[in-house]
Amino acid sequence: MIMEITQDFSHMTNEELLDEYMHNRSREIKEELTLRYIPLVRQIAKQMWNVYSNFSQIDDIINEGVFVIMTALDRYEVDKNVKFESYVVKRLRGMIIDIARKQDWLTRGERKIAKNMENVRDRLYECLERPPTDEEVAGELGITLKHYYEQQQRIALFNMISLDLIMDETADKKWKDSVPVVGEESDPELQSLRNEKKDCLRRGIEALGENERLVISLYYEQELSIKEIAGVLGVSKPRISQIHINALKKLKTYMEENW
Repeated sequence: MIMEITQDFSHMTNEELLDEYMHNRSREIKEELTLRYIPLVRQIAKQMWNVYSNFSQIDDIINEGVFVIMTALDRYEVDKNVKFESYVVKRLRGMIIDIARKQDWLTRGERKIAKNMENVRDRLYECLERPPTDEEVAGELGITLKHYYEQQQRIALFNMISLDLIMDETADKKWKDSVPVVGEESDPELQSLRNEKKDCLRRGIEALGENERLVISLYYEQELSIKEIAGVLGVSKPRISQIHINALKKLKTYMEENW
């Protein structure tokens, strides 16, 4: 995709350009903004590389991301009080996760391993009356700790679904089941459902353990990568991935039961 910019927009900030585009829908401003947000596309593509590395190249993801940016510019609504960058990041992550889902990139054997790990962990928890250590789980499985971490990380990446997407899916289902689709964006009943969802999510997060709340905060609010969170907390990446997964499972269950 080749873009030619003839006007000089170097004196304008992204926010100023976006505001201008919202008013006049200029093709050149759209192209300039798209070019400016390509580094953000590249950043998200690098952060989520392990999610798609088995079936796609980073350049392909970046190319798809460019189209996401262009579509986002046309669909973004300033009066929703959501920063454009936050809106785009959510759409970019969603695009990558959708691609991963379609690929079904966890093999049948790996699914079996994941289920076995979960069963062993639950069994040890009952026997020990406390959460088992990674060493204990690996020993019970008859594999090395290194192999355990490798499997755990791959399975964790498969399950690492955006919290926003999980909540949106729950909200979409409830909305479609209960309310006819008419003017969704301005309908007060839809807005009421969204507010209920946010309140329920907040309560669900408050019910998490301390480490789970911290990981959720660092990952979704501070937008740190799993590697960065591991560095901050001084633990392994697989451990952070596991905490993340457990937190998402608890939140999804909480939402399904309480909202």
